[in-house]
Amino acid sequence: MELSVNIGKIVFEVEFQYYLDYMKFMEEFLEEEKKKEDKNIEKALSEISSGDSEIAIMFLPKIFEFADMLRKSFFVTLYSFFESKLVQECRLRKNNEIALTFDDIRAPDDIERVKKYFTKVLRSDFPSNSPEWETIQNYRVVRNCIVHAQGRIDELKDKKDREKLQRFVNKNGMISLSRNEEDQIAFFRNNGEIYIHRGFCEDACKTIGSFLIMVFFPDQEEG
Repeated sequence: MELSVNIGKIVFEVEFQYYLDYMKFMEEFLEEEKKKEDKNIEKALSEISSGDSEIAIMFLPKIFEFADMLRKSFFVTLYSFFESKLVQECRLRKNNEIALTFDDIRAPDDIERVKKYFTKVLRSDFPSNSPEWETIQNYRVVRNCIVHAQGRIDELKDKKDREKLQRFVNKNGMISLSRNEEDQIAFFRNNGEIYIHRGFCEDACKTIGSFLIMVFFPDQEEG
């Protein structure tokens, strides 16, 4: 049994490595594109007079918007992977001695259904007291804001979610809202729109990977 569990952990880590590798490739690509854009802008601005402000504004960096779009796409995909793996685990643990299926569970969203199924039906430990789980609750609101509100905090329907997201933004330097006047990307974004900075996706990978290992392989140390 121990051997099969170890193999399962190895298989999971290989699968999750795809996300880590792509995230690293994405950030390296964006960094190289930013360097090229900086050179192109410097060259273009050197060829026009300082008074041509209307022309100069055309050369404002575009990589900020592109980077934000890629990171949001990656983050939403990562969160979807997280949800699907947990739901899949619930279905795999169902056997003939367990009357209820995952589909029988009612909760506000799939992650809460998973938690309920683990604790109430499977009678298994679920690391909902961990720091990772607390962070993932913030990820849930970020994901919902991107998917359901076009990344705009003011368009989130739930007031508690808006407040939760604002608190998360206030304490996390890798995600911001352009409504903050000191935000360096305020010029490029609409007021109140989420912007994801470098490092956020890396942290999300670490947090989600660690949490899934705690759920799937609770008796093994992460290594």
